[in-house]
Amino acid sequence: MSPKDNKEFMQVLGEYLTANDFVLPENADIQYCIDGILVLVDGKIVLSIGDRPPTVIYEIHETEYTEQYLSGMTA
Repeated sequence: MSPKDNKEFMQVLGEYLTANDFVLPENADIQYCIDGILVLVDGKIVLSIGDRPPTVIYEIHETEYTEQYLSGMTA
């Protein structure tokens, strides 16, 4: 299953983007990794989301590329 098919995750991500006035570009790639989910744009990790069981909280962490790629200027 793709992270994009996870309704709970996509709702949390959407709320986070809206709350921070971020825009997810169309070329964003969302992938599972060993301990969570990565959001990549142009090969750069723009968000790192923890989703480790038993309680999935979807803890979202910004990276050095978050503002550059999600601020809406490049979308």
